[in-house]
Amino acid sequence: MIKEIQHCRICGGVDLQPIIDLGSQTLTGIFPFSLDTKITKGPLELVRCDDDINQNACGLLQLRHSYNRDEMYGLNYGYRSGLNQSMLAHLRSIVEKIQALVKLNPGDHVLDIGSNDGSFLSFYDELPGLKLIGIDPTGIKFKRYYQPRIHLIPEFFSASEIKKHFRAQKMRVVTSISMFYDLEQPLLFVNEINEVLADDGIWVLEQSYMPTMLEVTAYDTICHEHLEYYSLKQIKWIADKTGLKIIHVSLNDTNGGSFCLALAKKTSSYPEAELDIQSLLDSERKMGLNTSGPYQAFTQRVLLHKEELIKFFAQARMDDKKVIGYG
Repeated sequence: MIKEIQHCRICGGVDLQPIIDLGSQTLTGIFPFSLDTKITKGPLELVRCDDDINQNACGLLQLRHSYNRDEMYGLNYGYRSGLNQSMLAHLRSIVEKIQALVKLNPGDHVLDIGSNDGSFLSFYDELPGLKLIGIDPTGIKFKRYYQPRIHLIPEFFSASEIKKHFRAQKMRVVTSISMFYDLEQPLLFVNEINEVLADDGIWVLEQSYMPTMLEVTAYDTICHEHLEYYSLKQIKWIADKTGLKIIHVSLNDTNGGSFCLALAKKTSSYPEAELDIQSLLDSERKMGLNTSGPYQAFTQRVLLHKEELIKFFAQARMDDKKVIGYG
């Protein structure tokens, strides 16, 4: 099922300005078992919640359409973290960052949302006694890669699903790596994280950083899975609405440019990363992200690259050359 949104996925704003339309594409991320399997096609169009004409809007860049998550995830989902050595090294570095932010003790519960093949949780190997939990509907496909000590819940995340398995137990660490931008209802998701998070716990998330995507013309980041494209402004907006504060934010080069954040409850003793937050927000303002300029420039570069690529294919055909695609 393909559904066109009528309002912003996080703030509810109705002024959705068209940015770029990449046409109808086969659903990304699906690796069927048979060549005969018919895969759904759907539009890939970006719109922006316009915070230029509406000061109360959040400015989120997002897909105009939503897709059936049961079709996109589960047994047909193809990406596996453990196949990529550079990604494994990066995931280990996130665990090290978590250990620097919070002192984990035996008995603490650690929850990874979108746990994939269990690679990320496996890097807590130097911390015995932790209760490691992965929740992911695709987990059943990759279960053989999970360490025996990891408790796998092969479902989509919800607070009620966690409580079903762990009752009133709170999570000392919750992580959502490269999946927060896949959500139809991000605000609901964060409220449910808050519900299961310990008072002294932290939530760590990482995903593509939208300003970098614009700067480097990384239009290959746009896919059916990624419903939202975040800058820090939107994460700060969500944190303020859900009783959380940002205690860490940093940029990295993963997946063409990402940002990693740690959040905690406003009532916790963790200090807010005020200087880093302000510095990045100032940088985003200087880019003019609340105006159409950066998005129009991005679109023009994408269209130019398309023209150049088509010309290359035409010339290669004329020269009787073979072009092999790799992705």
